[in-house]
Amino acid sequence: MDALVNSSLLIVHRLKKSIDCQLSVVSCCQRRRGFTIIELLVVISLLGITTTLVSAAYLSFERRERVKTAALDLKSNLRFAQNKALTGDKGIPGSGEECAYGNTLVGWFVRLDTTGSSYEIVGTCQSSPGAETEFFRNTVRLPKGVSLTQISYAGQSNLSLSGVNILFRPIDRGVYNFDPSYPTPPFINAAGNLNGLIEPVSSQESVRLTLNGFDTTYEVNIFTSGEINEKKL
Repeated sequence: MDALVNSSLLIVHRLKKSIDCQLSVVSCCQRRRGFTIIELLVVISLLGITTTLVSAAYLSFERRERVKTAALDLKSNLRFAQNKALTGDKGIPGSGEECAYGNTLVGWFVRLDTTGSSYEIVGTCQSSPGAETEFFRNTVRLPKGVSLTQISYAGQSNLSLSGVNILFRPIDRGVYNFDPSYPTPPFINAAGNLNGLIEPVSSQESVRLTLNGFDTTYEVNIFTSGEINEKKL
């Protein structure tokens, strides 16, 4: 009889142990099906920090690219004026933005100064000695946060200028830089002389245009030989 009781107790004990084990497995599985509130808060916090860091990095990159784009656009627009002059472009007849019939093309120039947030691309024609008329005036605005901080002339004498008019002439690959304190145009006076020309000594002299913004600086160089390039400082 005692043996039967002991055998029954052993069976009950084994059944209980088996049931406890199964319940433990079920409980463990149930716990693994979800996250606790603390775990969710940690994940959300990490996602927020990552998003903030990525956004800040992208914003910084985008701002630096504005300065680079402004420098590339300035170089492109200088070459645009240069090509217009070299090809003798007088504008589209009948557009209202062209040289008047019989006028002589003096050239195309870019007007820049450090006090504004834009620069101009302009064509100019001569109707008579000392009399010039502008045409095709296009204003180009610098990107927000980017400014032209310095204009300097690097040559025999280094000059710091508040502004400059850079003239490209027909059938002439040279570049003519004019002091804006002189009233230009007209670039050519009644005697046939150039008004306010900054006299170059060699083809390696240049006007340096410094663009700055968001701790990023680019420089556009216009050599008197006609070469135009840009670089990051």
